[in-house]
Formats: sequence, structure tokens, C-alpha cells
Amino acid sequence: MVLPEELQNPRELYSRVESEPFPESITALLRSVVTRYPDRDAIRFIDGSPTLSYQQLEDKVARLAGGLRAHGVGTGTRVAALMPNKPAYPITYLAAARLGAIIVPLNTALTTRELAYALNDAGATYAIVDAGHLGGLQSALKEVPKISPNRVFVVGNSGTDCLLWDDLLLSEPFAGDDGHFSTLLTVQYTSGTTGLPKGAMQTQEFWMCIGIAQSAELKFLDIRNILVVHSFFYMDALWELMMSFCLSGTIVLAPQMSASRYMAWVREFDIHYALVTAHIFKQPESPLDRGHNLRLLQTYGFSRHLHADFERRFNVPVRETFGMTEIGAGAFVPVNANDKTGSGAVGIAAPFRRLKIVDSQGIEVPDGEVGELWATGRGLFVGYNNLPEATAAIFAHGWVRTGDLFRRDADGFYYIVGRMKDMVRRNMENVSAREVEDILIGHASVANAAVLSVPDLDKTEEIVALVVLRDGEAVAPHQLYAHCQAHLAKFKWPRYFVFRPEFPLTSSGKVAKHEIKKATPNLIEGAFDAQTSSWLPAQLKS
Repeated sequence: MVLPEELQNPRELYSRVESEPFPESITALLRSVVTRYPDRDAIRFIDGSPTLSYQQLEDKVARLAGGLRAHGVGTGTRVAALMPNKPAYPITYLAAARLGAIIVPLNTALTTRELAYALNDAGATYAIVDAGHLGGLQSALKEVPKISPNRVFVVGNSGTDCLLWDDLLLSEPFAGDDGHFSTLLTVQYTSGTTGLPKGAMQTQEFWMCIGIAQSAELKFLDIRNILVVHSFFYMDALWELMMSFCLSGTIVLAPQMSASRYMAWVREFDIHYALVTAHIFKQPESPLDRGHNLRLLQTYGFSRHLHADFERRFNVPVRETFGMTEIGAGAFVPVNANDKTGSGAVGIAAPFRRLKIVDSQGIEVPDGEVGELWATGRGLFVGYNNLPEATAAIFAHGWVRTGDLFRRDADGFYYIVGRMKDMVRRNMENVSAREVEDILIGHASVANAAVLSVPDLDKTEEIVALVVLRDGEAVAPHQLYAHCQAHLAKFKWPRYFVFRPEFPLTSSGKVAKHEIKKATPNLIEGAFDAQTSSWLPAQLKS
């Protein structure tokens, strides 16, 4: 791909983006596109729902805002949203932004107990729910005194006397804008790896910063059609919507992620940009793999071992990124950085972000050394809902402590090493679980891996590798051990190997290690011991 001149110096481009005028609100951002391109498609729906032009989207948002306002929703009102990817979701987000209200997006997989916890913790007083999830919400609402039945709006036919979301669209449009870039828009519950989820509070500025930052390079790649496969109760879909507004583009919204249909959607809807996961690569190869108009794919946590092969197979550049619920977009690998393919780099600091790597005393470390990544800049999250101590702990003089271990190379590119709390202390050496997992996943037979530790009298801790194999694959543990020997220093070699059919996952798709530990008190029961080349008994005495 021959890149335009603007993409040859990404740092200069990012700096220029930061100096450009910033929208006053999300409503102002949307209206700027409506004024210029009223008839352009804003959102297309893979589920067959009617396409919305920018003018049609504006009209529905204004009417929904008017209807909600008539029912008492206004600045600072917290509205829970429990639904899959449907037209109602983006419209609801945008109407809330217009009213200065706050959305609490809830994962549709949450249990009654988890729903009740999030609703109470967030202080939600209204709820918008898809008809298919009404029963679960009503069960949870028995424990949520702040939400009365006349404050629940149902999307679809519920067969009940509940108020209908569709009826709100018959209201008088709200022509104003009570939002501002400093207005809180979301309380986003993190999946977490320990303890109860925390509600991260994010402003309209937070979301627009991601959208503007993501569009910085894309606007020079003639990108119009954007495939959105992640649910709106996660982060990606909302910032992709903001990014699309910045590009005056078109969102193509999938009802849910589907690895088997992903490339068919790319071809059918003439997709130019999308987020991608390694699951797409694991689909059977097809002569149609290169039959598309993709300009760029971006990813989070893509296996570096598959990176170059993926680009060759699908003939499209894939660029790694790094972000968090607390900081938004943190780092991008620029489009012109072909030499970083397969390196594991997550990029340089994104627009609106400054990054540094520090030691335990908060002192910046030299390039090449490992430390904690800190981030600062415009539009950071405000803090954790109802958790002042956790909020104080994550901020340090305006910088967010990410809790991630990073290193930076001489070119200024950042590499994630692992979580600070996801380390194994072995023979006075700190071993990053992520690094070992990355090597294991690089084996052709391994679908996923989780590295944990068990106490050891001689070495303080020993490394346990839990492995899920790909469908139809078989591999001996000593072969995985040899694979680790070939790619890792000796002190990083796992001693114990355990095969599992699957892992429990967090709502964001990460391995829920705390659930594994809770369900398996003795991690090495029935494990293969590489040190003795033998299998441990299926039941061990503690």
C-alpha cells in the first residue's frame, strides 16, 4: 500500500490533531455531520433493520431525548441499558448525551445477582431493556429500590404493560443540547480479575478523544464503512461510533461477533476498517480471503506469532493498539510501521496521551528496562464510582497508574510485558505470566493458555501452565515444554502442565484466573511434572 504523505510522520500528525478545535459535545459532533451529509448512511444493520441516514439518526435521537425528558430524565440521571446490538442502543446513547444523562451499560450475560449489584452501585433510577432480557431485569429489580416499574422502557414486544421504548419516538423532539464534553456519559463496569467490578466514570470528552484519536490516520485512508462486531455494553462499539462521526462514515453493526461470518460481512458490506481477533485466522482458508476492500485492521492483544501470516493471508495491514477503561486510547502502532509486524509492539503514544514507564518509586526508567506504564492527557476517566480510595490509588499527580508492566524500545515504541499482579516470583526472578502465555499460544496446537503459580519450598513459587488445545489437536506436554525451552530463558520454563477443555472468561474475553483459583484449590492435581517427566496423581493431599 502506497501511503499518503500525511502518514509518513505519525507523531507530527498526532500533535496536529491535538491542536485542532475540539467538539463542545457529542451532540455537536453528530450535528456537524448531519449539516454536511444529511443523506449519507450513518448506521447499517446486519440484522436487517432499516438503514439510518445521518438526518434520520438525528431525528430519532431528538425524539427519544424529548420522550425521556418528558419522563424526567435529565442532566445527571443514571439510566441502565440492558440489550444486545440493536438500533435502540446507539440511539439511546446519543439521546442520553443530548440530555446530559448517564448510561450504565450492562452485559446481557450478567446474572440476577450481578445485575442487582451494578444497578444499585451505579445508582441507576431508570432502565432501558430489550424484551428478551426483561425477565432477568425484573428479577434483579426486586433488590433495586430506586427503579420503579414506570421507569423501565422495553425495546420490542414484551407482552406486558411496561412502557415501550418505541413510544418515546413519538414524542416532541428535544432541539437543545444539555451535554458538554465535561459531562459524565457512562459508568462502565470493568470485568476485573479480582473482587467486585468497579464502575469507571467516563465523560463525553473521554469518548470523543478516542474517536478523534482513532480517526487521525484513518481519514487519509479513504475509510468510510466500519464494521462493528462488539456489543455496545463493551467499550469498542461506542468509540467506533464516535470515530465514524469524525470520518463522516458509516457504521455496519453486527448483532454479535461471529468468526465464521466475519469475512463474509467484510465482503458483503464493502468494509474498509474493523477490529480483528486471532479467531478469524483460525477459520478455514478460502480463495475469497483476499477478496475485499479493507484498508486497515486494528487489534488488541493479537498473537505476535500469527501477525505476519495473518497479513499475508488476508492481504491487509494489521496494527496493534493499547487501551484501557481508565485511559481510553493509549498507544497505536502507526500505519507506516511495517517493520513492527510480529514484534509485539503496541505502538507509540496516541493523540491526547503522554506515556512513561516508571519504577516502584515513580521514577522514569531508561529505554529497554521494564516498569509500570503511567498515562496522562486529555479526557481520562474521572474515577471509580463510590470508590474514592481506589480512585486515589490509581492516580498519581495527574497520571493514571495502569498496573501494566511495559518496556520501550529506542524508537519510542511500547511493549506490554504483563500485569504487575500477574507475575510469578521464582528463584528471585520475576516471571511475567503474559510472556509465557504468549509463547505457549504461539504453539500450533494451542488455542489458549493461562499461567499461574503454586508455592514451592525451594524456589518460592513454581510456574503452572494451563493449556486449552485447538479443536482436533493433540500434543504431549513434553513437546510444549520443549517449545518453551526454545523460546524462553530457563527460569521462565513452566514446571507443571495441565490440559483443560476450556477456561472461564471475563465479560471482556480475558481468562478469569480468579475463577480458576477459586474452583481449583490444588492447581497441580493431575498435572504433568516436567522436572520429573511424570504425571502427578489425580488427587493430591493438601
